[in-house]
Amino acid sequence: MTKIKIIKKGSDYKVIYKPPFILSEDISPLICHRLDYETSGLILVAKTKKAQKFYQNQFKKREIKKKYMALVLGQFPEEKNVEGFIARDKNKPFRFESILTDNQGVRDNNQKNSEFQISNSSLDHRTYRIFGKKARWSKTHFKLLAIKPIKIFKEKKYQDFNFVSLVGASPFTGRRHQIRIHLAHLGYPILGDKTYNTKMSRKAAKNLAIPHLQLLAVELKFKDSFFQLINIKLKPADWLKKWF
Repeated sequence: MTKIKIIKKGSDYKVIYKPPFILSEDISPLICHRLDYETSGLILVAKTKKAQKFYQNQFKKREIKKKYMALVLGQFPEEKNVEGFIARDKNKPFRFESILTDNQGVRDNNQKNSEFQISNSSLDHRTYRIFGKKARWSKTHFKLLAIKPIKIFKEKKYQDFNFVSLVGASPFTGRRHQIRIHLAHLGYPILGDKTYNTKMSRKAAKNLAIPHLQLLAVELKFKDSFFQLINIKLKPADWLKKWF
């Protein structure tokens, strides 16, 4: 799909398909969350400010579940969890970086000069100072969905890269660029990602004529204002059908 499309309507919400190269804010002033500019897929939009606050509160409490699909270069493992901190790159203001740590050099930015013991519950919504940088905790679960051999590189030394993997991503937190950063940290940057990439992934994207970031928001699970569970799943995009 190349146009904005309403996937489902509720009494006080709409679930909309956002194509790539559209800002989430341009869809509606009542969006309840955001997708990156080049990310396509499902986005939840409220019909009133009251409903927007209701759904945003669910996001804040981690009660709304989101799932994504990403196309990466190489043979992705069966399953991976990434957990750590994300901070803004001081040299590139529109870029973020992953900081995985074992508690050393970590301070709670809300309680200056205090050390703390890391736990999932204490980390969720706070900002921390990690090695002198303001950072926020993040967590994503990844699962391999499919692998396909494909002729990308002719050189023998690059034969291990002649595969593409379809990876499912379930973010526990919702940091900006989180899935992109975590996959790049694992060594599997998303194909078409112009910010978090490697020399090989850039070459592969060029050789495969990939026009944009291959990341799709495929599922939203939330409760409406009547507390009925709503589960919306998106059919595979055209770029997914091309590879699998």
